[in-house]
Amino acid sequence: MTRLEADFWIDQLGKSFLTGFQWISRRDAEAPVAELAIEWAELIASALNDVRLTAPPTVDDRQPFLPFIKTHRIGTELFHVAQSGMRGGPRLDLILQIWFDTEHASGGFGVPLLMQRVPRTGAMPEPMWHELRETAQKLNVATPSGRVVLLRRGVDLSSDRPSDYDAHPVVMNSFTLASTRSPPHPVYGRRLDQTCHDLASGWIGDPALSGRESSPVFDEILGNFHVGRVLRIAIRQEGD
Repeated sequence: MTRLEADFWIDQLGKSFLTGFQWISRRDAEAPVAELAIEWAELIASALNDVRLTAPPTVDDRQPFLPFIKTHRIGTELFHVAQSGMRGGPRLDLILQIWFDTEHASGGFGVPLLMQRVPRTGAMPEPMWHELRETAQKLNVATPSGRVVLLRRGVDLSSDRPSDYDAHPVVMNSFTLASTRSPPHPVYGRRLDQTCHDLASGWIGDPALSGRESSPVFDEILGNFHVGRVLRIAIRQEGD
């Protein structure tokens, strides 16, 4: 994040997401963080609110998916879902919603997220795998957009050491995780830094989970899962 003329601005939303993960992993290394997803969501909501975004979110670091001529401003809202999971069901750490109201597009999407600490090496423990697989199977009934972030213990996300680079967190989609026949090793999936661009661009988002209008799919997830938080990020053309 850069300060310009007493105003803060960023040019890559995806990199801001990754920076949030780096801060949380560093804090977790110093003292265990109880709820990784909620800590990440609170940090992002606080850090990006009322910040100017000078370039469109990109796919794979450099490829923009929308023309983005004018400067836009970010607004954030973080919701605690008090009545989620009324019909029982597994935990779902976070639903990330992003709204776009730019000079060329108006819309939104949502991505359900689970964040799980896993061992640095070897397969994830079997009880953990059973729980995550069951959650992924139920989530797949409602949406194809679920993602599970596997954060390896003891890995510094900001480190340039080859050993830490090789142990960079990966993100599995809910379909793949639900289909596994044995506990997976946390090396199969999309790298976290790449996934952050996916999250920012909507490349993996579900419009039915955007929260912009009434959605039975969104209502179903709120009723069938214990949702920790909903983080909404609105990107609007400056002056609107």
